[in-house]
Amino acid sequence: MSCTGHVCARVLSKPVSAFFFWIILTTILPNFLRVQIPIGGIGADKDGYLHSSSLYQLNSEAVISNGLSNSDIVIVTAHPDDESMFFTPTILELAKLNYNNNIHLLCFSNGNYDGLGEIRQREIVKAAGYLGISSVKVLNYEDNITKEWDQSDISTTLKEELGKMPLTKEKLSLLTFDEQGVSGHPNHRSLFHGVLHYMNSSSVKPAQFFKLKTWPIYEKYSSFFWVNFQLIYRYLDKFGVADSIRSFVSQVTGNASAFKPADLDSSDSKINIFNDLNGWFVSLSTMAYAHFSQIVWYRWIWIFLSKYLNSNELVPVFIR
Repeated sequence: MSCTGHVCARVLSKPVSAFFFWIILTTILPNFLRVQIPIGGIGADKDGYLHSSSLYQLNSEAVISNGLSNSDIVIVTAHPDDESMFFTPTILELAKLNYNNNIHLLCFSNGNYDGLGEIRQREIVKAAGYLGISSVKVLNYEDNITKEWDQSDISTTLKEELGKMPLTKEKLSLLTFDEQGVSGHPNHRSLFHGVLHYMNSSSVKPAQFFKLKTWPIYEKYSSFFWVNFQLIYRYLDKFGVADSIRSFVSQVTGNASAFKPADLDSSDSKINIFNDLNGWFVSLSTMAYAHFSQIVWYRWIWIFLSKYLNSNELVPVFIR
């Protein structure tokens, strides 16, 4: 093997190793390290997987403890493919049958910036079928990378569209981008302020509001590396090992938080939802096949480097 080939092999071995280690952490270990699922937030075992497989092992505690079961979940996005690029770990988890949720997708534009609006509107319906989304509505806001949408308009539109949706569950949860919009797109950022405006109005029905956290660029494009550290920390914490290490480090350094990095820690203020290998393949399919019109060369960089395809971090904003 030439020197160049040897260097390439060593470089490629790192992401490949991270990928296979991620499979062990998310897909294999949950079959052996079973945890008690908080049944209180789950009804009957509708799909037969509650106790017979690891399907609910990875995220059920976070989902149920934050009231994301027995709910109508409304995902509010700006463009067709937003749900697939950014939200698939959350959608796939919350759509699992035993959580007893209905997932609704409200997309504020048809993504017609390049003249592909009709095609993209068909694609989002196809993607919704892959993801287990119950209903899809695409609106006609202008897709413009330089334009902010008016928050009061978004609030009014959201109220009207929620009134038309088949909302049948006992609870309602809204989920959209945060203030930075993940990618910085002004349409994404506008949705956060519009949903917040809606939640602050006096006439809304009781609801929870969660935002999708924008990660710093080193984490956003960390592929499977950063999430592996999060999962390792989580396993250590779950089985009490982290407490022992933290106690030892505290005694040595006098700093009780030395072994509790904020970006790895799961706390009440944020909800980490992780994809497993099965979910990751669905995420890949919705992006690469359902939204085929958007698969230009640089989209593959996003698909293989983005952490948003293997995990999401939700932050509660408002509960009314």
